Amino acid sequence: MRHHERGEGLVDIVVAAAVASIAIAAVVSALVTATHRFGALPLDEAMRAKVQSELRVAADVLKYQGGAIAPVTVATSVPLPGASPLPIHLSISTSAVATGGFRITIDASADGRSESAAVTTTLPAPVPLPSAQIASPQNGAAPI
Repeated sequence: MRHHERGEGLVDIVVAAAVASIAIAAVVSALVTATHRFGALPLDEAMRAKVQSELRVAADVLKYQGGAIAPVTVATSVPLPGASPLPIHLSISTSAVATGGFRITIDASADGRSESAAVTTTLPAPVPLPSAQIASPQNGAAPI
């Protein structure tokens, strides 16, 4: 090896390592993007989250006496990661059950797509409102 070529081997190794690390970073970035976009089915996840949030609202309305929800279908949208919000139809229906409670069903479906999400739950009999006064039953005089 000549005296003026002494540092060239190190420079070559550093340049090769830099090029390899840039290539690896590009591949990892593309893989992460593909996983987020196509891996977890973002539309299904978004519709499932929307149905769950609406179920919590419906359960809050129906847990007290006097609460009621009319069956309805509304057009709304769900946000998607890295994309425009997608329009969906959200339906809610309730029915009474024999125990005095309610069965709640919420469905979400995307326009022109096969994806959908649904949830059904049963609530126990409604309780009085927190500020309501409850009269105790009259059983008569206590025995002596």
